[in-house]
Amino acid sequence: MPYSIDWKDNNVIITFNGTLRLKDVLDVNNTLYGDARFDDMNFQITDFRLVEEIDVDEIDVSVIASLDKASSNWNPNMKLANITSNEFGKEMIKKYSGILDGTGWQVETFDDMEDAVKWCNES
Repeated sequence: MPYSIDWKDNNVIITFNGTLRLKDVLDVNNTLYGDARFDDMNFQITDFRLVEEIDVDEIDVSVIASLDKASSNWNPNMKLANITSNEFGKEMIKKYSGILDGTGWQVETFDDMEDAVKWCNES
C-alpha cells in the first residue's frame, strides 16, 4: 500500500511511500472525511519522507486543496504539518497552502517528525 493512516485519538499521521499519486491522496482524504473523528481533529501530519517519486502536478494540487477547502466547513480549525525535504514537494505544498488561505487551516512544512509534532501540539 502506498500510504498508511495512523490515528492518534482524533488526530492522524499519514505516511506516503513509493510514488505519490493523486488517486492515493484522494483515497486518504476520502477515508478521513468519512471518519467521525474528522470533525474533532486538531491536526494532521503528512509524512512524505519515504516518497521516491512525485506523480502530482499543479492541477492535482489545486484539486486536493479545493476539496480540503470545502472540508474546512466541517472542521474549521486544523493544523496540517507536512514533512519533506524534497524541493518540488515543498513548492507543491506552498501552492496548496495558498489555496487554503482564508480558511482556519494552518499549513506548515517541516524536515522532521519531532518539529511537526511539537508545532501540532502548540496552542
